[in-house]
Amino acid sequence: MAKKGFTLVELLVTILLIPLVGLTLYHLNFFVDQSFRRTTARMLPEQEVEVTLGYMAKDIMAANSVEVTSGGAPVAVGDPGDGMILTIDDNITPANTADDDEIEYTLFDGTLERVYTVRPSGSSSTKVVARNITSLQLVQDANEASLPFPRNIIRATVTSTVGGIASTGTRTMSSRALEAVQPLP
Repeated sequence: MAKKGFTLVELLVTILLIPLVGLTLYHLNFFVDQSFRRTTARMLPEQEVEVTLGYMAKDIMAANSVEVTSGGAPVAVGDPGDGMILTIDDNITPANTADDDEIEYTLFDGTLERVYTVRPSGSSSTKVVARNITSLQLVQDANEASLPFPRNIIRATVTSTVGGIASTGTRTMSSRALEAVQPLP
């Protein structure tokens, strides 16, 4: 008659295999997690740069005037009061600039904010466009008044750094006074 149960050898083998399988699964999970974190750390600065340049490009194309509020070119934005102000033509009364909306970009402590002010009411909304922005340089080229539709040319260079990984992007944008491009809300 056969005895029911496990032998001592079977129990010892099982006791040794369970921790080995557990350790293998732990290390596998650890490496997958580290890989995910490294990939995210590389992608985040690139996303911040693309979002920033995307917002600015859309707004600048809708602007009928662009003013970089710090003197000199290129302007490294980062001090209080530095930034870029865009005036958005409402396309209803082009001769009346008092009712043109205004968008202002400011960078302080790594956070780029976009303030959209509706004229003439003065109501405004603030949106954080990007965080981790370590550098924003704006170069305002001379207006191209010789074109049928005068425009401002802005070259923006944005750098974002997350976890020691930096990404930089540059885009040249132009305002078009009579173009029917609407700013982002």
